Amino acid sequence: MATDKATSTIPVDTFRTSHDDFDEWIKLFEQAVVLGTGVTEADRKIQLWKNWLPYKLDDEARIILRSITTQVYADIKTELQKLLIDPQEAYNWQTNRSTIQWDGKESFHALAVRVQRAVDKYDPESSKPKEYFFRFRQALPKKYRNAIDLGCAKDGEHL
Repeated sequence: MATDKATSTIPVDTFRTSHDDFDEWIKLFEQAVVLGTGVTEADRKIQLWKNWLPYKLDDEARIILRSITTQVYADIKTELQKLLIDPQEAYNWQTNRSTIQWDGKESFHALAVRVQRAVDKYDPESSKPKEYFFRFRQALPKKYRNAIDLGCAKDGEHL
């Protein structure tokens, strides 16, 4: 017997394909469904996540969702995550045609998180620690990059 309550809304914004990071958004979405419905049973959570998902996606993501044939929620999530990555954006990232730039106001911690998310999204097969380091360095102004270069040993100890 389900222990959840009926609701017509859940407390999460609609996913925006060109703006939101799907990995971050899906976690919020799942928590919002649980919070909004009070569901506790694992099977019921999965069913509610499947039911609510199309209603919380923008048109572009909903069209992509319709192309997924599996009915297993974990597989739907994985497939949607892959299909929402624009191959051209991934290519531009991997060839350094697209980079992250620090605005001078954002904290280094926030910049590091943005860099890590982009590396994980666009280049999941890369050597993560090195890619994180070099992409973070690349996001900084020249004087900061020079300071980092002076501080790094030739043998790569600090990498």
